[in-house]
Amino acid sequence: YHTVSFIVDQTDTIDYSLNITRTTDGKEILVGGTYEFDDDLHRYQYYDNRRFFSISLPLGSYEIAFLKDDLEPAWPRFVLPRWEGIPQCQGFVSASEIILLEPPSLNCDQLIVNGNMEQGTYHWQHRNGNSDTIYGGLVAVDGEGIDGSIALRHYNRRNGYAGIGQDIDTRCLHQSLDKFYEIEVWFRLETNTIPFVCNPFSNSWDVRCPRITIRKQRYVDEILENSYEHYANTIVPNDSDHFNLIHGVVKVDEYMNSIERAWIYIENAHQDFDFIIDNFSVQRLPGICDGNLVRNGNFDSNGKFWRPYGDVHYEFDVPSGQAIKVFNKQHPDDGIYQDLYIDKDCDFFKTGERFLITGRFRIESTMDGTPYECDRTMSDGLLECSSLLLKTKHRDGDLNTRYAETVAIASDTSEGWSLMAGILTVNEKQADHDGMYLRLYGPHESMNVFYDDISIEPISKSCESLVYNDNFETGDSRFWKPSSSSGSIDFHITSQGAGGSEYALLIQKYTSHRIYQELDTRCFEEGQEFEITALLKLVNVTDLIAPVVCNPSEASVYNSDHCPTITIRGKNCDVPDFEYKFWNTNDELEYDSNGFYRYNNVFEVDQDLASCADVYVELGRWVHEGTALVVDDVKILQRTTLSPTLSPTFSPTESIDAGPTSTPTIKTDAPTTSFLFTCPDAGTSPIELPTGPVMLQHAGYGKLCTLTKVGSSDAGNETVVPIARSYDNNSWEKSAGEFATSLFYGKEILCYISGCQLMLPPTDGSAVYLLSAYTYSLSEKDQYARFLETATFGVTKEELDSMTASSRNVNEEIAVWVSNQMNETVIPVTSHRQNWRRGLNPRVPTSTSIGIPHHPCDKNSRWRKITFVRNDNMW
Repeated sequence: YHTVSFIVDQTDTIDYSLNITRTTDGKEILVGGTYEFDDDLHRYQYYDNRRFFSISLPLGSYEIAFLKDDLEPAWPRFVLPRWEGIPQCQGFVSASEIILLEPPSLNCDQLIVNGNMEQGTYHWQHRNGNSDTIYGGLVAVDGEGIDGSIALRHYNRRNGYAGIGQDIDTRCLHQSLDKFYEIEVWFRLETNTIPFVCNPFSNSWDVRCPRITIRKQRYVDEILENSYEHYANTIVPNDSDHFNLIHGVVKVDEYMNSIERAWIYIENAHQDFDFIIDNFSVQRLPGICDGNLVRNGNFDSNGKFWRPYGDVHYEFDVPSGQAIKVFNKQHPDDGIYQDLYIDKDCDFFKTGERFLITGRFRIESTMDGTPYECDRTMSDGLLECSSLLLKTKHRDGDLNTRYAETVAIASDTSEGWSLMAGILTVNEKQADHDGMYLRLYGPHESMNVFYDDISIEPISKSCESLVYNDNFETGDSRFWKPSSSSGSIDFHITSQGAGGSEYALLIQKYTSHRIYQELDTRCFEEGQEFEITALLKLVNVTDLIAPVVCNPSEASVYNSDHCPTITIRGKNCDVPDFEYKFWNTNDELEYDSNGFYRYNNVFEVDQDLASCADVYVELGRWVHEGTALVVDDVKILQRTTLSPTLSPTFSPTESIDAGPTSTPTIKTDAPTTSFLFTCPDAGTSPIELPTGPVMLQHAGYGKLCTLTKVGSSDAGNETVVPIARSYDNNSWEKSAGEFATSLFYGKEILCYISGCQLMLPPTDGSAVYLLSAYTYSLSEKDQYARFLETATFGVTKEELDSMTASSRNVNEEIAVWVSNQMNETVIPVTSHRQNWRRGLNPRVPTSTSIGIPHHPCDKNSRWRKITFVRNDNMW
């Protein structure tokens, strides 16, 4: 025989019996429970005094069920089977041969019984000691609850972990895998009847606030497992002498789904304080299936669902309309975060779905409250802006993605606030996440930051018009992002809108960087046609008003009089990343009264573009010095419909067929060649090209493609003459050297969407033109080491490890490093001259031969760790 005891909650189980049925022959037996504390209130209410149902069983298989005195099925909120030692005989029952029958739970929406305390201490227990009744315990007090109702008081507590709680019905946990429950408890603290306001941001025993903990127990291989996890904390505001709120959310994960006992309780305040609690609730929280992913994003009345990230404090800023103020930051990464409770069963948050992210913030000095406007071009420093990051927890590795960045905003719409905005396209890891949270962080620790109106709203799929915020009439550049945040491209909101509208986007600075927006790739099916339209205007940078006329016939972005282009870029495709640069197809530019002209181009989605996981539209590349580009009403409209739907459409699309395109505007100096030469794979043999006109495809990202002329010298040695190159999906450009200079004298390489054309002159017969490809990559650590080798007097392991461990990408981390080097408040100035003079050879006290080295132990020998030689200036 093997003895097993079934331990249950002592409440309401005095009339329970245990029914054991042997499944092989159907024989049954009823076993009563034992509990010695039914008449001792203090011990009856102690959380670990539990009722036992024990039985010794022979070898066999059994079904176990609890029955009330009327022999109806029952459940004592939890059942914890405890096995005695292994018998010293052969043939006995084990845990795997017993099936515990759970009757279905009628209602799992609320897990707390008597949460409003109107039934006194019914179902409530304490941790104030078992046999030691010198310490107080648990009492129901009329008139001490919210609005004069009944509350529970836990008095004369013996330590900080003493608290009030009750057992959760484990059937609900076993039936609610991946479901969420919201925890709310209202409390106040008293010492000698004097109210005390705790500090929710302190861990000091004498002032810290209470929290909600769940003690979890289960037997694994007949061995008891115990764990404690904190699920809810005191939230702000908590400056009231009356009741304050503890709030949190628990997810029933696989471990919680398997436990056999869950005791939830309030604890953590200093033992000198009595707990007075009311309205304790653990209620089913519906997972988000539609609408805003962020809960309490406008901070209406309290900090529910938000928690501190790092050692920060936060409070409500009533004058600014219930915004939340984050202060006492120790690091720019400190801030606040919120877990996103998404219902994965409702097919709402799936791969490819898109969401618009927005949030407002403002910053002020911690010293005197002076408001500042953050600098969008800074990734570090005093005026660094705030950012929004999504952390995805996944069994195959976590994912950190920064989505919302600070946008340009018109001064007459900001009201002193900055705006973060971005577009989230759900990837496979995010759709199959094990957990996800958003984090607000970023401003320098010398700044307080205020947040309001944080939202992540779903976008309904629509392919008729692909661009969001196309006319900038919100007074900001939301959903448009710069390809570099370091100021490599300059953009603002201007009041010079087209057609008398209020706002437009102004872009300036001659650079390959651009302003871009992510498009919905679900709309890009092979063969679909889209029309790009926009209203554009070039102005002089001196006053940003005087118009600048461009030449629509100029087909090179390197010539300053070319007209602006719009680019469609594909990334993560079946082919290397690429871009399609579209020129305006309107031959003659007709300007309206505000100086705007209409841009138009139609493109068809090819197989390459249809294969891309990411597609972007880009504006403002190669705006030449002295001019600025004003953009308004930029649209990408669908000209053809997608695959037929199951039901007919109700009306034709709004876009109008523009008819046949106008005559070509691009002039070439040589006939166009129809055959396109593609770079070979790296490591393979070069491709020999014919003489005459050739069309060369751009090299893909991470790849260098070179065009060379290979021949023999008079001495019979091989000669290699560079002609042109393409790398990282950039257009072909001429190489340095006399031959390339003479070959392209007065000419340019003519580039189109598919590739670039050039003329190769005939050779003397022994030379050939070769197309070769190379790849090269470095790990992040090697990139940091290479940078430090050129920027410092030597790489140190500590500095290399610090940069490698950063959450920023390589470019951002290097930018932060350079900024810190120039910021005396971060890194004090050091003097190379001072260091040189300190290490200089001093005078010797006696005459000695010059230039004769001494042994290290000889008198007057000089040996140092620093040397300065002629080659020191040759780094």
